[in-house]
Amino acid sequence: MKISHLYWPVTFFSTAFGAGIFFLPQAVGPGVLGMKVFMLFIVIAMSVSMMAHYLFFKFIISHPEKDFLAASSTFIGERAAAIVCVLFILSMIIIVLINFITLVNVVASFFHNGFWVRGGISLLLSAALSAAWLAFSQRVEHLISRMALVSIVLVAILAVFFLLQPAGGRQAVQASPGISLQTWLLLPIFLFTFNFTPCIQRFAKSAVRPQARSILFGKVLIMAFIVMIVIAISRLLTLG
Repeated sequence: MKISHLYWPVTFFSTAFGAGIFFLPQAVGPGVLGMKVFMLFIVIAMSVSMMAHYLFFKFIISHPEKDFLAASSTFIGERAAAIVCVLFILSMIIIVLINFITLVNVVASFFHNGFWVRGGISLLLSAALSAAWLAFSQRVEHLISRMALVSIVLVAILAVFFLLQPAGGRQAVQASPGISLQTWLLLPIFLFTFNFTPCIQRFAKSAVRPQARSILFGKVLIMAFIVMIVIAISRLLTLG
């Protein structure tokens, strides 16, 4: 396994999907669910996504073009493959919209929360992100990977610092004898967070000899980083 095979988990954090993990502590962090429930949901989501993405990766590389649409066309026909690909794209758009709306809410909270302000922020962010996407290239991808790697190391150091801080201020979540239905309904948020299919598709297509163990190792790396960041930010929110 080459170091270039680890570009995909690094570039994951520069996507809309990777950015979504920083909104987890306020929504489904240990301070909201409790540490045991949080870790249970993380393990469930990681196990489900690991099996699904492993099969997705093997399915893509089974075709010489290493493309999802081409592989689907071979197995189920062109029309059915087109429908599946449209549904696949829609699922990605939904995740991007969820994270984009959350990003707009965070930025808008620093200004006067009016309709025109939110609209202007949405236009500026969408224009900036679209321009960055149009300017994207293979060289830029490797550059972003290296820059993101430095950022990840710095964030990890900060996460370790806040993990070592004693929690206080807010009261800890009381442990309950069972998990309520309302809590179980938060599980899809974890499943959305561990959806890396666009990164896996790009890795399978760009790598000369893509290996499944690179996917599995990358997912474990992302899981460890997500758990550390979410717990650290949750402890930071309880300080004071």
